[in-house]
Amino acid sequence: MKTISAVFDNLKAGEKKTIAVGAAADYDVLGAVRNAYDEGIANAILVGQESAIKKVAAENNIDIAPFKIVNVEGDVEAARTAVKMVHDGEADLSMKGMVQSPDFLRAVLDKEIGLRREGST
Repeated sequence: MKTISAVFDNLKAGEKKTIAVGAAADYDVLGAVRNAYDEGIANAILVGQESAIKKVAAENNIDIAPFKIVNVEGDVEAARTAVKMVHDGEADLSMKGMVQSPDFLRAVLDKEIGLRREGST
């Protein structure tokens, strides 16, 4: 693949993935998952404070109706929930929303709910 359009064509030809987004109440985050949905690349599960997610979406005319929302309080808990959804097979990948990078990485590396493979240290 030599162009970005070739990458998108490849993604569209494959199976649609589900993205669990931790701390999803952000214009850029919601816009990105909506674009991926519109392009036929991915579905999304929006994790975070439901009222805040809906407010950001409404203020920016982003249609989030196709997406499941998992209401949790706090950005750290939203990141942990999104990562756990991948761990448990409810989503294919996790996306960092408006949560601090160290908090997101702690969730990813968590021995109980994270994405570490068996045998890794």
